[in-house]
Amino acid sequence: MKEKGIGQGSVYYDRGKKRWIAQLIEIDPVTQTSKKKRKIFITEEEARNYIRVRNYQRKNALYIENNGIPLIEIMKGKIKTKLESNQIGEAQYGRVMRTIKMLEKGKIVHKNIDEITSEELQAYINTFKDNYSDSTIKKYINNFQVHLKRQWIEGIFIEIQCH
Repeated sequence: MKEKGIGQGSVYYDRGKKRWIAQLIEIDPVTQTSKKKRKIFITEEEARNYIRVRNYQRKNALYIENNGIPLIEIMKGKIKTKLESNQIGEAQYGRVMRTIKMLEKGKIVHKNIDEITSEELQAYINTFKDNYSDSTIKKYINNFQVHLKRQWIEGIFIEIQCH
Protein backbone atom coordinates (compact mmCIF):
# COMPACT_ATOMS: atom_id res chain seq x y z
CA MET A 1 0.00 0.00 0.00
CA LYS A 2 1.24 3.47 -0.86
CA GLU A 3 2.20 5.76 2.00
CA LYS A 4 1.54 9.45 1.57
CA GLY A 5 4.03 11.96 2.83
CA ILE A 6 3.95 15.73 2.72
CA GLY A 7 6.51 16.36 -0.02
CA GLN A 8 8.89 13.87 1.51
CA GLY A 9 8.54 11.07 -1.01
CA SER A 10 6.79 7.75 -0.74
CA VAL A 11 7.64 4.06 -0.66
CA TYR A 12 5.28 1.38 -1.92
CA TYR A 13 5.30 -2.22 -3.08
CA ASP A 14 4.57 -3.01 -6.75
CA ARG A 15 3.04 -6.48 -6.89
CA GLY A 16 3.58 -6.81 -10.65
CA LYS A 17 7.32 -6.13 -10.43
CA LYS A 18 7.62 -7.68 -6.97
CA ARG A 19 9.81 -4.77 -5.95
CA TRP A 20 9.69 -1.76 -3.65
CA ILE A 21 9.47 1.63 -5.33
CA ALA A 22 10.72 4.91 -3.89
CA GLN A 23 9.10 7.95 -5.47
CA LEU A 24 10.05 11.60 -5.02
CA ILE A 25 8.96 14.83 -6.59
CA GLU A 26 11.97 16.97 -7.42
CA ILE A 27 12.20 20.42 -8.95
CA ASP A 28 14.34 20.74 -12.06
CA PRO A 29 16.73 23.66 -11.35
CA VAL A 30 16.83 24.73 -15.02
CA THR A 31 13.13 24.75 -15.90
CA GLN A 32 11.75 25.12 -12.34
CA THR A 33 9.20 22.39 -13.05
CA SER A 34 8.46 19.47 -10.76
CA LYS A 35 9.18 15.96 -11.96
CA LYS A 36 8.39 12.60 -10.41
CA LYS A 37 11.47 10.46 -9.85
CA ARG A 38 11.09 6.73 -9.21
CA LYS A 39 13.68 4.18 -8.24
CA ILE A 40 13.13 0.44 -7.78
CA PHE A 41 14.59 -1.59 -4.90
CA ILE A 42 14.51 -5.19 -3.75
CA THR A 43 13.86 -4.40 -0.08
CA GLU A 44 11.72 -1.82 1.65
CA GLU A 45 14.65 -0.76 3.81
CA GLU A 46 16.76 0.15 0.77
CA ALA A 47 13.89 2.23 -0.63
CA ARG A 48 13.39 4.07 2.67
CA ASN A 49 17.12 4.74 2.96
CA TYR A 50 17.13 6.17 -0.56
CA ILE A 51 14.29 8.56 0.34
CA ARG A 52 16.09 9.55 3.55
CA VAL A 53 19.36 10.28 1.74
CA ARG A 54 17.66 12.25 -1.04
CA ASN A 55 15.81 14.37 1.49
CA TYR A 56 19.04 15.13 3.34
CA GLN A 57 20.69 16.02 0.07
CA ARG A 58 18.04 18.48 -0.92
CA LYS A 59 17.83 19.82 2.64
CA ASN A 60 14.08 19.48 2.89
CA ALA A 61 13.30 21.59 5.96
CA LEU A 62 9.98 19.80 6.51
CA TYR A 63 11.70 16.41 6.50
CA ILE A 64 14.37 17.53 8.94
CA GLU A 65 11.74 19.07 11.24
CA ASN A 66 9.70 15.85 11.33
CA ASN A 67 12.50 13.28 11.42
CA GLY A 68 15.44 15.00 13.01
CA ILE A 69 18.97 15.23 11.71
CA PRO A 70 22.13 13.53 12.94
CA LEU A 71 24.19 15.65 15.31
CA ILE A 72 27.34 15.20 13.23
CA GLU A 73 25.56 16.63 10.16
CA ILE A 74 24.60 19.73 12.14
CA MET A 75 28.20 20.18 13.24
CA LYS A 76 29.61 19.80 9.73
CA GLY A 77 26.96 21.98 8.13
CA LYS A 78 27.34 24.83 10.59
CA ILE A 79 31.11 25.00 10.29
CA LYS A 80 30.95 24.81 6.49
CA THR A 81 28.43 27.66 6.43
CA LYS A 82 30.74 29.78 8.58
CA LEU A 83 33.65 29.12 6.22
CA GLU A 84 31.59 29.96 3.13
CA SER A 85 30.34 33.21 4.68
CA ASN A 86 33.91 34.21 5.70
CA GLN A 87 33.11 34.16 9.43
CA ILE A 88 36.10 31.89 9.94
CA GLY A 89 39.30 31.30 8.00
CA GLU A 90 40.76 28.16 6.46
CA ALA A 91 43.04 27.50 9.44
CA GLN A 92 40.21 27.64 12.00
CA TYR A 93 38.01 25.54 9.71
CA GLY A 94 40.74 22.87 9.57
CA ARG A 95 41.13 22.84 13.35
CA VAL A 96 37.39 22.52 13.96
CA MET A 97 37.04 19.80 11.31
CA ARG A 98 39.83 17.78 13.00
CA THR A 99 37.88 18.05 16.26
CA ILE A 100 34.66 16.99 14.53
CA LYS A 101 36.44 14.00 12.96
CA MET A 102 37.54 12.89 16.43
CA LEU A 103 33.99 13.25 17.74
CA GLU A 104 32.70 11.35 14.71
CA LYS A 105 34.17 8.13 16.13
CA GLY A 106 31.42 8.02 18.75
CA LYS A 107 28.08 6.40 17.97
CA ILE A 108 26.06 9.09 19.71
CA VAL A 109 26.89 11.81 17.17
CA HIS A 110 25.33 9.72 14.40
CA LYS A 111 21.96 9.63 16.19
CA ASN A 112 19.25 12.14 15.36
CA ILE A 113 19.44 15.16 17.60
CA ASP A 114 15.93 14.52 18.92
CA GLU A 115 16.86 11.01 20.05
CA ILE A 116 19.91 11.91 22.14
CA THR A 117 19.29 11.97 25.87
CA SER A 118 21.28 14.05 28.31
CA GLU A 119 22.44 10.88 30.09
CA GLU A 120 23.84 9.43 26.85
CA LEU A 121 25.66 12.64 26.06
CA GLN A 122 27.12 12.93 29.55
CA ALA A 123 28.25 9.29 29.43
CA TYR A 124 29.91 9.91 26.06
CA ILE A 125 31.71 12.99 27.39
CA ASN A 126 32.83 11.06 30.49
CA THR A 127 34.61 8.53 28.25
CA PHE A 128 37.04 11.31 27.27
CA LYS A 129 38.55 11.44 30.79
CA ASP A 130 40.81 8.46 30.29
CA ASN A 131 42.14 9.30 26.82
CA TYR A 132 42.31 13.09 26.50
CA SER A 133 43.75 16.09 28.31
CA ASP A 134 41.58 18.67 30.05
CA SER A 135 42.09 21.20 27.23
CA THR A 136 41.04 18.66 24.58
CA ILE A 137 37.95 17.73 26.58
CA LYS A 138 37.03 21.41 26.89
CA LYS A 139 37.42 21.77 23.12
CA TYR A 140 35.06 18.81 22.53
CA ILE A 141 32.52 20.11 25.03
CA ASN A 142 32.68 23.54 23.39
CA ASN A 143 31.90 21.93 20.04
CA PHE A 144 28.80 20.29 21.51
CA GLN A 145 27.69 23.54 23.14
CA VAL A 146 28.12 25.55 19.96
CA HIS A 147 26.28 23.11 17.72
CA LEU A 148 23.39 21.93 19.83
CA LYS A 149 20.40 24.22 19.72
CA ARG A 150 18.06 22.31 22.00
CA GLN A 151 17.38 23.81 25.42
CA TRP A 152 17.49 20.42 27.13
CA ILE A 153 21.23 20.39 26.64
CA GLU A 154 21.69 23.34 28.98
CA GLY A 155 22.89 22.19 32.35
CA ILE A 156 24.45 18.98 31.03
CA PHE A 157 27.88 20.47 30.71
CA ILE A 158 28.74 20.58 34.37
CA GLU A 159 32.34 20.58 35.39
CA ILE A 160 33.74 17.18 34.47
CA GLN A 161 36.20 15.66 36.87
CA CYS A 162 39.30 14.89 34.86
CA HIS A 163 42.19 12.77 36.07
